[in-house]
Amino acid sequence: MATKRTFFSFFLISALFCILVVPNSVLASEKPARLTVVSYTQFLKAQSDKSTLYEFSKLSRQQKQKVVQSLNNPSLLKLDIEESSGTVEAASTAAYKAKTASPLFKTAAYTASYKAAGFTTTKLTVYVDYYTKNSSVTSVKNARGVVTKNVNPLVSISKKNSKSWVQNNRAYGRIDWQWKVAAKDAGIKRQTAYGTASGASGGSTTTVN
Repeated sequence: MATKRTFFSFFLISALFCILVVPNSVLASEKPARLTVVSYTQFLKAQSDKSTLYEFSKLSRQQKQKVVQSLNNPSLLKLDIEESSGTVEAASTAAYKAKTASPLFKTAAYTASYKAAGFTTTKLTVYVDYYTKNSSVTSVKNARGVVTKNVNPLVSISKKNSKSWVQNNRAYGRIDWQWKVAAKDAGIKRQTAYGTASGASGGSTTTVN
């Protein structure tokens, strides 16, 4: 009889432990992970781009903490944008090598860099492939978008829409980038590149609500 009571008591204690402890464990696991200087350094070490790790390692302790605080903040979409216009260039991918042999075919590129506390975490590049004749842009082949850099583990970026057109003797290519922060939708960044028959190029970025 004592053995049965002991077993029953153990069963009640175990059940009560599961009720009190397990839900708290589940809730804790659902909380989004927050970066620290140490965890972010480990993340950068695992990336193929060692130059970013070197850049981060050269920052002061205070600067590193500021970067991590910025990365953990959902308002990171308000970060400074350092835009740099690209130049007309020959496409380097195998799919476009045959086309670059013709002087009528051109590619213009435009890159926008996003920074956290002055530290570059993300770069997005839009390419527009187009045809020219004499001093005129005749048509656009397509627009391409590449996430050339993203070292913010809390942010994921994917291409949502693309569009290309000719206007005012310029070839335009536009990409709408869908941003997510900690798996939650965080809006769209619209990036546009343009190229001319003479070789000039440029672009712009906007936030689409």
